[in-house]
Amino acid sequence: MHIAPRKLLGEGVESCTIQELQQLENQLERSVSRIRAQKNQVFNQQIQQLKEKFFTDWRCSVDVQMKLQEKLLMAEHGRLCGKYGLQPGRERPGQQSEDAASEDHSQVSEVETDLFIGLPESRNKHLTPRK
Repeated sequence: MHIAPRKLLGEGVESCTIQELQQLENQLERSVSRIRAQKNQVFNQQIQQLKEKFFTDWRCSVDVQMKLQEKLLMAEHGRLCGKYGLQPGRERPGQQSEDAASEDHSQVSEVETDLFIGLPESRNKHLTPRK
């Protein structure tokens, strides 16, 4: 049954029967239901977009903070190198690189130490004077 738009707005309902008023109420409830469903869908889409924007902004903020921290560390590194007479990116004088140090260690086959494993009181008994 077709309901006049005027009646949907509540105009001219004085002359309606109980059955017509019931149909009008049912139609309005279905319309409100569809409107609420559409509104909820739009809200959920907006919430999802805001979450994505928040995550993107948060990630960008973290990246900016990391870059700033890196710049601050590099500036501090440069300041300390200048304070101690070193050039940034170079090793200290007399310091070997890790590769050179590992090569030296691989060439050594025997090492003599005074290493003792055991209780401290028994250590004195096992110590023998070196010649």
